Amino acid sequence: MRSEWPFDYASEADAMLHRITPENFEKLVRFAARLLRVGEIIALPTDTVYGLAAAARNSHGIELLYQTKQRDLRKPLAIAVPSVEDVSVYLHTEHLPPGLLEAILPGPLTLLLRQREDYVGIDLQDVRIDQYRGWERAKRLAPNLNLRRDGLLGVRVPDASFACAVSRELGDPLALTSANVSGRGDCGSVDEFRALWSACAAVFDGGAMPKPVMPSTVVDLSVPGTFRITRAGWMATDLVRILENKFGLTNKSANTSN
Repeated sequence: MRSEWPFDYASEADAMLHRITPENFEKLVRFAARLLRVGEIIALPTDTVYGLAAAARNSHGIELLYQTKQRDLRKPLAIAVPSVEDVSVYLHTEHLPPGLLEAILPGPLTLLLRQREDYVGIDLQDVRIDQYRGWERAKRLAPNLNLRRDGLLGVRVPDASFACAVSRELGDPLALTSANVSGRGDCGSVDEFRALWSACAAVFDGGAMPKPVMPSTVVDLSVPGTFRITRAGWMATDLVRILENKFGLTNKSANTSN
């Protein structure tokens, strides 16, 4: 794939790193989507930390994500979709109060919801593997994306123009995780995860993340009428206030701190 880079560079490291500018934004979006379609992984900025991404329906790309992160296969990856409307395509949201998703998204949150049965696993009668590696053509998420038995899956709608544009160009969700080895600190600039560059087909540099560098807040919204913060990050305190005061949900969190 590296031979198909649409740019000329002096070195392999230069070829891997792409600085996002208004002038090259659309070209890089198309380039990133093309890499994801063939089972590659990329690094890109989000609204919280730098992330590693694969196509959420490409099992080969997801396998590379797990290998690069040295991540436990029992810990599912989150998906990122470009709009609030896309959340209900892949996850059950009918139990949520009207307007809740629109009130908190897009933003630095990961919502845990129950994955729709239509998107769990692969129906072998509805699959055609085309020329792309590991690309399940059935309209389902890749089977190795989520091995949790409870069916819960994290979803993000990041307030990040490049990540959302790549997902929109790809026509599918991104499988998204932080750009680090599991258990190590989150990265707010591309230089901080330079050791992972060689695993990526491209690294897209959107500049330094705002300080302090924190991950998204993870909130379990799978049980009707309740919520539970499982990881406090950006916006945790504000989220609790919105869910309790505006939507009347019961806080089942063990501890909520920002």
